[in-house]
Amino acid sequence: MLVEQISELITHIRILSLNCVEQIIKWREYLNNIYNMNHIQFAPTGRVITIPYIYQSNNYILKIKTDLAFINYTKAKNYFHFTNKTDPFLLFTTQHL
Repeated sequence: MLVEQISELITHIRILSLNCVEQIIKWREYLNNIYNMNHIQFAPTGRVITIPYIYQSNNYILKIKTDLAFINYTKAKNYFHFTNKTDPFLLFTTQHL
């Protein structure tokens, strides 16, 4: 029962993390469209500007890489193997057999 619950939580973390990254990408695209629309009357640039999404003074896209580093220190490690490498979407997580 506990293994199924942990597995479900891992799935939710994956989905929510991916949704977060997708929304930040959409936000950046929106800002780029506004920038290019405002500057097209002067000189069409088609330029892409990269704007960091700052959360608690950190670029969240960079921070997400280490957000789940704590998971190796939880009881979940008794049931699942988590990589020691950066794995923000827990893609390399496997269940102990």
